[in-house]
Amino acid sequence: MKDTWKVWGDMPEYGENFYERAIGEKDEMESSKSVAKIVQRYLSEDDIICDVGCGGGHYLRSLNNTVSNSFNYIGIDSTEEYIKVANKALLESNFLKCNNAEFKVSDIYNLKQESNSVDITMCNNLLLHLPSIEGAIKELLRITKRTVIIRTLIGQSSFRIKQIREPEVYDSYGEPLNFHYYNIYSKKYLQNILQNYNIEFEIFSDQDYIPENIGAKNYKNSEKPFDITTIIDGLQVNSYIISPWSYLVINKLN
Repeated sequence: MKDTWKVWGDMPEYGENFYERAIGEKDEMESSKSVAKIVQRYLSEDDIICDVGCGGGHYLRSLNNTVSNSFNYIGIDSTEEYIKVANKALLESNFLKCNNAEFKVSDIYNLKQESNSVDITMCNNLLLHLPSIEGAIKELLRITKRTVIIRTLIGQSSFRIKQIREPEVYDSYGEPLNFHYYNIYSKKYLQNILQNYNIEFEIFSDQDYIPENIGAKNYKNSEKPFDITTIIDGLQVNSYIISPWSYLVINKLN
């Protein structure tokens, strides 16, 4: 059965929100602040950071505001509109700790970067939206010399979820034609796909966020995305799905 997955390009509200965060008109995302703190643990002076799934450049702002070292930055996203937005934000902002920054269109399954060409790769809030992750993780490891930092949904069980968007349209098999993935992977599954690499890794829950800063307050009523995150009893929730946001940090061994 043909899979109708495609890269995001038809949700302009995301691009505009990313841009406003990147230039400082809106608050930083809680997740971008969180990952910047983790990057700092592994960052050396003048390292090259590759941000796969960079969106509109908002992660670069958080890195600049958080880390103490100078660094070089490459932002990669498969959505051309996001890269246009990111380049616009780059021209309008002054990221003092970043020596050099560039944004490129590229596919996570076939990254244009050479092998071992960057020191740290970060990939935030992307893997859950992919039809499969094994090839994506392989590519992230291929381009990276030292450390890969991934933020995604990790739990005790794996779930393959297609979140249907409006208008709801289905093919003759009952498969949705307008959706994005919202997949959760188990720790055991990740351990299995990583066991053949010469690495060490850790998985831990992302608890570094201020609940009041997440959700509708960051959007105008006219631009609220349909899958906006809410907080229920201290847990992040997408519609009625509890989101076990976690970090997978992988360090290569020599």
